This record gives sequence, structure tokens and C-alpha cells, in this order.
Amino acid sequence: GVEVAVDLEHCVDGWKSDPKYTLGLIASCARAGASTAVICDTNGGATPWEVEACVADIRAALDALELKCDVGIHCHNDGGLAVANSISAVRAGAAQVQGCINGIGERTGNANLCTIAPLLYLKMGRPCLALEDCEAEQGQEEALAAALKRTEAKIERTTETSRFVSDVLNLQQAGSQPFVGLSAFAHKGGLHVSSIMKEPESYHHVSPTAVGNEMRLLVSDMAGRATMKAKIDEWGMSDLAGEEFLLEAATEVTGRIKRMEARGFSFADAEASVRMMVYRSLPDYRAPFRVVDYELSVHEDFAWDKGPSLFEIAEGSFSNPWAQSRATVKVETPLTSSEAAEAEAKAAA
Repeated sequence: GVEVAVDLEHCVDGWKSDPKYTLGLIASCARAGASTAVICDTNGGATPWEVEACVADIRAALDALELKCDVGIHCHNDGGLAVANSISAVRAGAAQVQGCINGIGERTGNANLCTIAPLLYLKMGRPCLALEDCEAEQGQEEALAAALKRTEAKIERTTETSRFVSDVLNLQQAGSQPFVGLSAFAHKGGLHVSSIMKEPESYHHVSPTAVGNEMRLLVSDMAGRATMKAKIDEWGMSDLAGEEFLLEAATEVTGRIKRMEARGFSFADAEASVRMMVYRSLPDYRAPFRVVDYELSVHEDFAWDKGPSLFEIAEGSFSNPWAQSRATVKVETPLTSSEAAEAEAKAAA
């Protein structure tokens, strides 16, 4: 049949100002057939201890009246506590958590389900599915085990889901977002990398793979030789030269990066450039080509009725959508071994 969940807007503030009236209202909803009473922190200003006390009071009142009605929680993030408030509500007896993927929502957002779900499962051992969804299993314990198993499979797709939603909405995912962000398991400092290669739990509170994410080692002026050596191993370049030479190359490239970043360069998101530095330091490296000359030209074609005014030209504020750039680069490639032998034979003749 149809289940009715009543979203009680401003409920936390209402409970703080008049708990007796609030409890009576919720009891009336339960008697009228509501299956879930959803406690809302509508203005997002509640604290975890207030939410926990509110939900515990409501849960106790419903139990005392022997009313079969679950308690849910719906938090906004105006105080930056939506996730903490949601977790506190679960601790106090809430059975349903409302929120949004990536915390998207009005004002400062809703509770972030991509943070709440991993916390519930990985930190609290709670399933993120209703036990009724596991109808094939007999008994409470079997249903709980099945719900936990299915939750594990879904939690492993948290990062994938988060990034999919960001792509669909044409939004840039926050790199600092817990569990699923690009920087959630990224490491830059040399000491951090050296430690994490020996003991991942020293800087990982959970395994990145548990939420479908991955560890990233960033190369920057704070990186040390351990970071560069780990990146060389990651790129599969360890077999291209001896161990001693690779350590020398790691030291040389790390020093070069530090000097260049001191001049304003940044390599945290430019791994291809760092990889080329390592390649060029190999003893048998040969450049695939040499730049001989280049030419760059810009051509602007104004439509007769959309051209800039003299004022816009003088001010430099006009952006021409018909501007075209053209570049010509001349390169010289080294001779192959057979071409070199042929050239030597011709020279000798």
C-alpha cells in the first residue's frame, strides 16, 4: 500500500520553543496513518546535540504511546552541520535520512548523501537500505546481513554516482568533498607520501576503493624523492633503467620542479610534463623531434553589422567571436638507424 511520510518543516525549532505541542502534533500524524515523521531543520541552524535530543524525545514519545511510526531527518547546511546533524539523528533513532547527492540544494545546500552513506556503513556498520527491501531473506538477522552486503556494493559506487550527477548538471565537483572528491585521497607532502607507502592507514581513514575512489600522489615543490620514485613506479618506468639511476633521476627531477615552482610554475595537475622530465633524464633518451621554426597568426573577420565600435577597439573590451588563430610549426626528426647508415654510405661514396 501507500506509505505516507510527513515532512514537518521547522520541527527542530518548534520542538525547542514548544516541545509539548510538537510531540502532540507528531502523535496526531502517527494516529492518522503516517508511516514516517520527518524532522526538518528547515533553516539549517540546529546543532548536533539539539537534533539528537529532539529526535530522541520524539522517538521516546512515540514508543510510549505505542505508535508505529518511524522518525526521519531532513537537514539543511546553513550552519555547515547538515551531515553531523543527520548522523546524530540516526544515533538517536532516526530510520530515514533525506539529503541530496553532493549536498546540492537551496542556499548553502542540503545534507550530502555522498558523505552520509559512507559514514553510516563504514563508520557505524549501518545498512543504507530498508530491511524490507531484502524480502527473500528469512528473519531479522538474515535481512540485516543481506542489507549490509547490498549496501557494500552500492557504497563502492559512491564516487561514480557523485561524478555522474555533477556531469549531468554541468557542475564542477568539489575536489575537497569527503570520500568522493578528487583530493579526498591525494597526497602532496614528501613526508606524507613516504609514510603512506609504508602504512596507508597513517593518512587514509578508509580505503579509497571502499567508496570507488583512488589514491593520488601529487608532484609539487613539497614533494620529495619518495613521491617521485612512487610516481616512476606508477608509470611503469622502473624497468627502463637501473635502480641507482632512477633514484638519481628522481632527485634531479624533484630539484628541477622545486626551482620551477619557485618561479611560478605548477605541476600538481601536469603529470605529463613531469613524466617527460623523467623520460628525458634516461640515458638512452632521444628526442622524437626538434623545433626548427614556428609562426603564429591571428585573423579577425568582423560581420558588417556586428563589428566593434571605435570606443570598444580603443578600450580593448570587444571580444570577437569570428577571430581565428593559425600556427605553423616546422620540426626536424632524427634519422632512423637505417637512414643514418644510408647517409653515411652516400657520404663515403
